[in-house]
Amino acid sequence: MGKIIYTGNQFLQGIANLSIPGRVLVYPKIMAAGMLITWFVSIFIFSEPPLDSQGAFIGNDFVTFYTGASLWKNGQSEYLYDLKTQQAFQNSLVSHLPDSPVVRKKHQKILPFIHPPTSIFLYLPFAQWGYIKSLVLWWLFGFFCLGISIFLMRKHIPGLHRYSAGKLWGITFMFFPTLAWVMYGQATTIILCLWILCYSLLRLKREFWAGFILSFLVFKPQLALAFALPLIVTFRFRALLGGIVGLGCWAGLTNLIFPEALFAYENQIKTIFEILRHESYPFWQIHSFYGFANLIAYPVSSKLSVLISVALSVLGLLFCVGIWWKAEWNPDSDEWNTRFAVSIPICLLLAVQLFTYDLMLLLFPYFLVMAQNRYWNGNRNDYLDGGPVLAWTSLVYGSCFLSAYFVKAQQIFFKAVHLPQLGLQLSLLCIIGWCWAVWKHHKQHVV
Repeated sequence: MGKIIYTGNQFLQGIANLSIPGRVLVYPKIMAAGMLITWFVSIFIFSEPPLDSQGAFIGNDFVTFYTGASLWKNGQSEYLYDLKTQQAFQNSLVSHLPDSPVVRKKHQKILPFIHPPTSIFLYLPFAQWGYIKSLVLWWLFGFFCLGISIFLMRKHIPGLHRYSAGKLWGITFMFFPTLAWVMYGQATTIILCLWILCYSLLRLKREFWAGFILSFLVFKPQLALAFALPLIVTFRFRALLGGIVGLGCWAGLTNLIFPEALFAYENQIKTIFEILRHESYPFWQIHSFYGFANLIAYPVSSKLSVLISVALSVLGLLFCVGIWWKAEWNPDSDEWNTRFAVSIPICLLLAVQLFTYDLMLLLFPYFLVMAQNRYWNGNRNDYLDGGPVLAWTSLVYGSCFLSAYFVKAQQIFFKAVHLPQLGLQLSLLCIIGWCWAVWKHHKQHVV
């Protein structure tokens, strides 16, 4: 056992040694530039806007938001979750295009709107124009939210002000999930902005408003757990009250403005879970405990996948509870920030539908740790000193870029040899390893 641990430490030290400034400043830029150039070429040369070369909408997931908001705007709220109505609407967006292989590919697929009706509050302002114009405005709003997040993090995370805003922007876009957010037209930067607003208000000891802001994540409630769990475990009464008041407001507005849509959503919950189990669902891009369990076990045994998923989720939940149980609530301390840095990624893994673009949210715990780095002041025990935390950070960076494609390659291989299409999602293991390394370092050198 000792030899295995020694070999593992040697491996991590080797990874850390590879993360020298010269390589860190060059390789991520080459990877990011290559991805963006490939994406732009596929859009502007081989596509037929609003479709890309594969028959999917440019901005991909944004079409689901656009579909839901447009159907409600057009007075079809009772059909909001009817897949045939959604298919007809999405086909109408390309009806002006001449028949081609790209258009025929589009007619064979649908991206369903399965979000809660409350999400229409967010999407409706971006469904007032044609698809491409709405998508561009959506992207601009996302960049605005990202800018607000960086501004607030530099202001409220102790020590992060030592890094320029330009450097933080650069780090953000060297992380592949950020590029995935752009390519998929997702809402990740809006979620990140709400997280940072909640964090900033907690730092300012305005807990009621922090909880109220957190309730805005009602359109993706599973991603509110990263802050809701610490607030519940430490029983921050004012924050919890703010969250309850916020949720009450959203529930009242939804019942008042979207009654038909709410009724339709309640009737379609079962269908939504069937979609998540459908063979066409891109499980290879899911990085949660649920996705991990399905990839390694579902093709062999559905019961085993459920058992593994529940076991991992319970262990993750207990770990996060243990991190905060009876912990001192002191927003001015490094320990408070470290607890968030460790619990946030695990809470993310508890979400069922955790796609590659959602992993962009890992930037927040990374910045929490990076802000505590005081290496230049001579303290060689700090986080980014070339040790395990830096090694695991490099592994998380690489796995968030390659892990999903590695799973896809595994599935293709197993299919070719006529075996169950299993897959091992390495990103989840790397994220857990990063949390373990940060917490271990904190216990050894800070506490």
